[in-house]
Amino acid sequence: MLLEDGSSIPCDFVVAVAGAKPEVELLNDSGIAHDRALVVDEHLATNHPDIYGAGDVTGLSGIWPNAMRQGEVAGKNMAGEVTVYEDTFAVKNTVHFYNLVTLTVGLTKPEEGDVVEIREDRKGYRKLIIRDGRIVGVFFKEIFLTVASGSI
Repeated sequence: MLLEDGSSIPCDFVVAVAGAKPEVELLNDSGIAHDRALVVDEHLATNHPDIYGAGDVTGLSGIWPNAMRQGEVAGKNMAGEVTVYEDTFAVKNTVHFYNLVTLTVGLTKPEEGDVVEIREDRKGYRKLIIRDGRIVGVFFKEIFLTVASGSI
């Protein structure tokens, strides 16, 4: 791999990801553990002793600040400084737009065999995805109404 400063790092290939869906098919016959994303442990190490993952390819978080922190943790571990990455929610996002607050954490689409619990009322919509007795995804959409006091 050739770096901007002209130096190079010897490697067989680099996994690069643009967007939130890692392209991991090239790992199919490599022996490197993957599912929808590169499988990493709490140190961001793969099952191969010299390969670590950070950013979208790990499926841990699709936002830049988390990817930067993952890069730090993976780099420290590669350098021998044992460091744990603790922010392991795969997907998380919050939006507050015109008194409508939306929160997603974990998986957003259920798979076959998952239990989906949905509750909906005039205040909002709530969905849980449950797999093997554990919550693996949450989607909340809540309406917060504010009442202004005073006279018009």
